[in-house]
Amino acid sequence: MIPRTAGHRARPAGPGRDVSDDAARWKHLFEEFGGTAYLDCANQGPFPRDSAEAARRAVRYKEHPEEFPEALYAELPARVREAEGRLIGCAPGSIAIGTWSRRSRSGSQPRP
Repeated sequence: MIPRTAGHRARPAGPGRDVSDDAARWKHLFEEFGGTAYLDCANQGPFPRDSAEAARRAVRYKEHPEEFPEALYAELPARVREAEGRLIGCAPGSIAIGTWSRRSRSGSQPRP
């Protein structure tokens, strides 16, 4: 979750302004950066702790599919449809979810 304060707006840094207060709002969401400042982390930067844990869990499920909770088979696609529906402004039921198989990438049709 992204911490938010009601009515809070980012204030531009300026002379005499201590930005450490802004950083403190976010610090608990990440592991230590090891003394590095990521000023442009569009392609490479630290994951938030929750994201890193979700990635570890996803890899574990790929390594041990027998551990994948059965309820997630229905829950995950529903969550994706809900999120995509909000993003593009349509009903979740109108969104199709499929796989990106080699066949679909090459444009070939399955054999009858």
